[in-house]
Amino acid sequence: MSAQSKHTPGPWSVETVSPFQDEIVSDETVFTIAKMAWCRPNSKLSKANAAFIVRAVNSHADLLAALQNMLDVYLTPRDRTVRMAADKQARAAIVRATQP
Repeated sequence: MSAQSKHTPGPWSVETVSPFQDEIVSDETVFTIAKMAWCRPNSKLSKANAAFIVRAVNSHADLLAALQNMLDVYLTPRDRTVRMAADKQARAAIVRATQP
């Protein structure tokens, strides 16, 4: 994948196709991004893995923006209000990344 390539747009979600398969899909397109299949029906581990992938993808932009903002704010002199806004942004991104 080159630096110029684009990934399937988000947000992504998990759809149960059968007791033996879930799919990770884009909410904006008709594409299936990944198929999660397993031998045991409704595998909790596989479902958790699919949910983790979707959370990582869906929170990526927020986490990156918050990290970039934190670096900007904390590496250059700023007033307390700007730092508090950066803290709030970072905490909101963490919540999005950690909620199922």
